[in-house]
Amino acid sequence: MKVTGAFFLAMLLLAGLGVSGCSESETGQLDKGYMATAEELGKTRKELFDKAKGDFDALSPEDKQKFINTFESKSEESARKYWDVIKNPPTAGRATGAPR
Repeated sequence: MKVTGAFFLAMLLLAGLGVSGCSESETGQLDKGYMATAEELGKTRKELFDKAKGDFDALSPEDKQKFINTFESKSEESARKYWDVIKNPPTAGRATGAPR
């Protein structure tokens, strides 16, 4: 399944927010270190997703742990939830969580 550029960018920004909060400077602009961290996390997660061809269970134990460690909670449950959103992105046609 292809992940669109806009969706990937949105997930990248959400990933950064989940890591360190909103991290605005006093001028109201995002901190450059915050953005660099968010971009690096997004890149790492996307590379691992692509390497496993979208199958979380196909990750090697080392890659699985690397993916899990990109989350503040360090929990496999959080990692799997995020993975599922990458694999099955929400569509504009229905609200998230709405019955299919």
